[in-house]
Amino acid sequence: MKHWIGLVVTLIIFNKASAQIEIGSEGTFANKWHEGKLVLKNNKTFQGLVKFDDVTNDLTGGLSLSNKVKFKENENAKKQKFKKKEIDYFEIINNSGLHFKYTYIKVKVQGLILVKIEEEGIVNLYTQDYNYWSENPQIYYSGSNVYVKKANEKN
Repeated sequence: MKHWIGLVVTLIIFNKASAQIEIGSEGTFANKWHEGKLVLKNNKTFQGLVKFDDVTNDLTGGLSLSNKVKFKENENAKKQKFKKKEIDYFEIINNSGLHFKYTYIKVKVQGLILVKIEEEGIVNLYTQDYNYWSENPQIYYSGSNVYVKKANEKN
């Protein structure tokens, strides 16, 4: 009987704690401004703060929470929005000081998707993280898709 009471209490606590995580109007709960560089396809480069959605909301990684990457020169500057089709790549420094580079690649079914560049060379290696939250029943899935593309292959 004590085990059942402990299990029920644990489930109630977990349910209340998980209910505190919400996906807001700006994207995921982890979506923050990062120091970085944004390079457009027309070679225009911006240095400052970059904000983007770094996860998708379905198991296949197909539905991006946002089509835009936001940029501002500093904390007090006005933000600018750029559509994914305008962006060549962007680089950020996360809160731990690690550098990451992102780009969009075209995938047959989903169209342009945001991916992290893991390796660049003759063959490029990309990863895309996904998170899926099911409300009924409450289940959380997380994982990564991996993509490979020849360097000279068009997007």
